[in-house]
Amino acid sequence: MKDAEKDIAAMQDEEEFEDVIVFTDDDGNEHAFYEEQQFVAGKNTYAVLVGLPEDACACGEEECHCHEHNEDEETAILAKIEFDKDGTPVYVEPNEKEFAEARAAYEALEED
Repeated sequence: MKDAEKDIAAMQDEEEFEDVIVFTDDDGNEHAFYEEQQFVAGKNTYAVLVGLPEDACACGEEECHCHEHNEDEETAILAKIEFDKDGTPVYVEPNEKEFAEARAAYEALEED
């Protein structure tokens, strides 16, 4: 098991974040998120993924490289949920039309 995978498993065991989702960007940097909410827009299901707060990291390193930390504001992204052939959820970037539909549905939820 890679060190980053061990760190994420430790976060899952020790913290309130049951499902940690890790994305790797084009530069090879890992970004860890937890699923805050799911909602339906049109025929698709979407998730609001929120970046893990700095104090949730269990790596023990003084300068953490497990995921990016943004001290000024919380990072959140909208992801479309699809399922692979085994039925495992896969988070994908929605296209522009899907994103607009999902954003409108999410904003309507927030107004309630």
